[in-house]
Amino acid sequence: MTAGPVYSSLTIPATDIAARDGFAVVSGEILRAGDGSPPVPLRNPPCRVNTGGNAIPPGYDAVVMIEDVIGRDGAWYTENPVLPPGEHIHPAGSEIRRGGDLILPAGHRIRPPCDIGGAPLLRDRRGGCPGGEGRPHPDGE
Repeated sequence: MTAGPVYSSLTIPATDIAARDGFAVVSGEILRAGDGSPPVPLRNPPCRVNTGGNAIPPGYDAVVMIEDVIGRDGAWYTENPVLPPGEHIHPAGSEIRRGGDLILPAGHRIRPPCDIGGAPLLRDRRGGCPGGEGRPHPDGE
């Protein structure tokens, strides 16, 4: 049973990650796509990302889904309508924020395997693990 509230010791995801299969792009580079203009070339070479949660490289701010990409003459293009910054990206900390998100409330009965699977996330506000070695004494000793 938890002696006090338990907060996450991790930020998940730790960095911006791809939410879809596709190519990381700079959204401002494809602003005219979808307005009847010819297909817009993607940065050469585009960065391939996937739904496995691959990190978005620095400088890129959107993902064009693979279904919206055309390969022609050795280059990649999109006819996709304008992509806003952040499109198809899960921002860092969008699921769990380190130190701020409550994982288990005070008095919660630990249920294996349900709660044990999240053990790497568990820390109380003082930095101790809510069970076992390193756990601060409830009286602060």
